[in-house]
Amino acid sequence: MSTSGPIFVRTAPPPPAWQAFLRDQAARLHAADVTPRPWHWRALHNPWSRAAALFDAWGFLDLCSDAALLQPVRTAIGDDIILFDSFWLPDPWDEGGNGDALFFPVAPLAGVTLLCDFAAGAAAGPGPTAFGARYFPATARYLRDPAHPAHMALMERLPWVNYAAMPLWLVAGEDRAGNDFVTGFNPRAAFWSEAPGF
Repeated sequence: MSTSGPIFVRTAPPPPAWQAFLRDQAARLHAADVTPRPWHWRALHNPWSRAAALFDAWGFLDLCSDAALLQPVRTAIGDDIILFDSFWLPDPWDEGGNGDALFFPVAPLAGVTLLCDFAAGAAAGPGPTAFGARYFPATARYLRDPAHPAHMALMERLPWVNYAAMPLWLVAGEDRAGNDFVTGFNPRAAFWSEAPGF
């Protein structure tokens, strides 16, 4: 079990049904009536995110909760697991490079970024080739203060995602740190639509 900070875990390709799901969802980015935007790359599993207007967020949540997918996470951080982020790679709007610890505003600092390639063997095309999800052990506490240095750094790097208000999902075990599972579980406020009649 890792206690020195977040780690990367690259999984084997998912089962064929999940590969098909990921390819179908990724293809939506390049539908004729879609202009890909930065928010289409983050919080894919969150039904209240802006990405949910384009993707099957509940399907992504099922994927992120899949027992087989969680096994390497369980090996790395234990049986009590909280999901808080999911994303496509490569992300054309994130040029931050290394430094994944930035994406874990938790104390003590610990977690797993799970990377899952799904485009192997598929016809080459534009768009994502991998899916990622971020988990932290439920023995750590997610920091909600937007003025915390971790959130300030995240807002500079990805201003279209409010990590301080990100909803948390207990996907295995028990919460042992008194995490806030209420914040973020609400419909989005209205925003200006790019397409009349949408």
